[in-house]
Amino acid sequence: MAASLSCCDHRIWVVALIGRSVISYNDIEGGFGRSNFIRYGEITELGWGQADLEVAVQYVMSELEQGHRTAPVASAPRPGEFLDRKPR
Repeated sequence: MAASLSCCDHRIWVVALIGRSVISYNDIEGGFGRSNFIRYGEITELGWGQADLEVAVQYVMSELEQGHRTAPVASAPRPGEFLDRKPR
């Protein structure tokens, strides 16, 4: 049975634990992603969440073979000043 975390009026369903990370289904994004956690039930940063389950599992398998993270990582916006990087 998958664990469910409620966040921001949508649900994140954890379907696999890998070390200190999870593969989860994000119902807003409509896909699977990889996220880190510190304690069970608390995801520290949500992953990209737009892949098919097969793709998310393939990323994990590649990481185990290569010894480092290969999947894209995304996080929530962080407050602060950022330089405008648009060409002028």
